[in-house]
Amino acid sequence: MNDFSHGLIYNGLIYLTILITFLPLILLLVVRNNTIVPKNLRRAILLLCLISIFSDLIGFIAGPIFKNNNPIYHVYDILSGAVILHIYKLNFTNEKTKKIIILLLFIYITFSIFLFFYKDGYKFDNTESVISLKIIVILLSIYYFLTLFYELKIRSLKNYYFFWINTAFLFYCSTTFYVFLFEDFAILGSNEFYLWPIHLIATIIFNLLLSKGIWTMKKLS
Repeated sequence: MNDFSHGLIYNGLIYLTILITFLPLILLLVVRNNTIVPKNLRRAILLLCLISIFSDLIGFIAGPIFKNNNPIYHVYDILSGAVILHIYKLNFTNEKTKKIIILLLFIYITFSIFLFFYKDGYKFDNTESVISLKIIVILLSIYYFLTLFYELKIRSLKNYYFFWINTAFLFYCSTTFYVFLFEDFAILGSNEFYLWPIHLIATIIFNLLLSKGIWTMKKLS
C-alpha cells in the first residue's frame, strides 16, 4: 500500500472519528425523557460527550493553524479524566469505594496540573498523565465488573446500561494504553503514522459501545 492510500485511509478515519463522537450525544438527547437513569449521571455523560466533541473540533481546526496543539490535549485529558472518574463515583454504591475514587481524582488532577506547568510541560506530550489515567480507569472498570459478578444484582447484563459504558471505558483505555506507551518510540522511528490509526479505531469502537450503553438507558416498553 503506497503513501497516498495510507493517507487516504488515515484521513478517512479522522473524519469518521469526529463524526462518530456526535452519536452518543444524539442518543442521549433522544432517551432523556424516557429513562430512569439518575439525572446527575446523564449530565456527567453529556459533559463527557461535549468535551470530546469540542476537543476533536478544536484540534481539527487548530491543527493546520498552530504548530503545537499539546495544550489543548492537556486540558482535554484533565477535564475528561475528571468526568470519567466522577461517573464511576456515581455508579459505585459503597462509600469506601467512592472515597477512594475521590482520592484518585485528586491525585490525578494534581499530577496533571503539575506536569502542565512544570518546565513548560504544556508544550510537550502529556504521556505520563494519559497513561496514569488509563491505569486508574482500567483498574476501576475491572473492579466494577468483579463487583457485578460478586453481587449478582443485575439479571441481564446486556440490558444494563453501565455494563456497556464500563466496557467502553475498559476497551478504550486498554487499547490506547499501548499506543501512548510506545508513542515516543514510534516518533523516533518515524512510525507514528502507523500507530495513530489504532487510536482512531479504538475511539470509534469506544463511541459505539458508549452509544449502546446510552441507548440501553431507554425504558423497556
